[in-house]
Amino acid sequence: MMEIIFPMQILFVINFFIWIIYIILKYLKHKEIRFKDEIFKGLFIIYITFLIGITMFPICIRINNPDLFSIPLYQRANLDIIPFVEYFKNKIPITGIIKNVLGNIILLMPLNVFAFMYNRKFMNIKSSFLLSLLTSISIELMQLVLNLSLLSSNFRAVSIEDVILNTIGGLISYFIYSFIYDLKK
Repeated sequence: MMEIIFPMQILFVINFFIWIIYIILKYLKHKEIRFKDEIFKGLFIIYITFLIGITMFPICIRINNPDLFSIPLYQRANLDIIPFVEYFKNKIPITGIIKNVLGNIILLMPLNVFAFMYNRKFMNIKSSFLLSLLTSISIELMQLVLNLSLLSSNFRAVSIEDVILNTIGGLISYFIYSFIYDLKK
């Protein structure tokens, strides 16, 4: 059996080089670069890379692993469809619960802020709700696909709780950004 592990750092290195190549090609084509725009894009790329890295990596691929076939499909799916039950069922310490809840709330907050800064049309509660909800559902579906694939062997929990907490975080970011935006007026 052969094992290949793709750590999150690979994602950062690849995205950094792609971003540098993008800036060079943009400069060669337009002969000017607006630093403010490129810094914004760079921070967005770093955030998206971090988001993907936190939710999908490390990806552990085991080639010719007969053990994966013996794991029932429902176990590989690792679905957690009743929110917050696992904390009590597995007797998770309060620090673990706080870390998970706060981490999931904070995870998508920057995404909404980037959306607000990119286009003011996104600065409403409906857009914040939909962006957070759909992004969180997409993340959970990608984790489910990785779990069900016969290549990956590290099964992430696919949890409705994450969707709820991520969406709450998106709404909190809307209210915080709206409050700060109104103060600036």
